[in-house]
Amino acid sequence: MNVTETPVLVIGAGPCGLMLANELGRRGVAALVVDQESGVATAPQANATQARSMEHYRRLGFAHEIRALGMPGDHPTDVAYFTTYAGHELARAEFPPSSQAATRARTRAYLERRGIAASRAAKPR
Repeated sequence: MNVTETPVLVIGAGPCGLMLANELGRRGVAALVVDQESGVATAPQANATQARSMEHYRRLGFAHEIRALGMPGDHPTDVAYFTTYAGHELARAEFPPSSQAATRARTRAYLERRGIAASRAAKPR
């Protein structure tokens, strides 16, 4: 058995453990991350990254890398509701693809600053 000494031992290489190790490293604190899995996952472990996570990634300087690994900028991001998996569509909330989201957000902010209401509602199908 090998014995390793480390100032901080992080158990688990999930999102929290990896972010903790990253933050410690940025502050000059050495850390060792251990996980029960012997390698990197071969299948996706998440299908979306939330805005708050992206704020952290931007702060840490690698948001562009995360974005590059995601869906293409023109991929639709609508949310649809169905009666069953392959059944009748009840409603759809339409959202812009990521390539258009920033432009729409700036436009909406511009309109709201001028007292013009801008909203989109889910459309029944």
